[in-house]
Amino acid sequence: MEVWIKYKCENCGRRFQVCEVPGDELEEPGCVECGGTDHEQLPDQLRRGDAVIMIGCGEAEEHSGKTWYCRTDEFYHGAGKYQEGIVFLEGYSGSFKTRFLQKIEE
Repeated sequence: MEVWIKYKCENCGRRFQVCEVPGDELEEPGCVECGGTDHEQLPDQLRRGDAVIMIGCGEAEEHSGKTWYCRTDEFYHGAGKYQEGIVFLEGYSGSFKTRFLQKIEE
């Protein structure tokens, strides 16, 4: 079973994924943009149907306590240090940055 691990490059800010297969030795991942090996591991990607709440933004105060559901899988928009994880939410107009969403268990 493949496991995709998300990273963010500390040098250029680009986000990238590495496929890890249990039992196989994984080489130190490097950024596809700049080749840098200084990076941080990011939380798992949001998937269609995941339940989330908004955190750390103005919309979170406006929609306090509301559970949202991802209408799409997480995808990336922008380039380099401006690249952001994005999803569309059921009942919300437009896309939403995933750094302001927290996955919850129902």
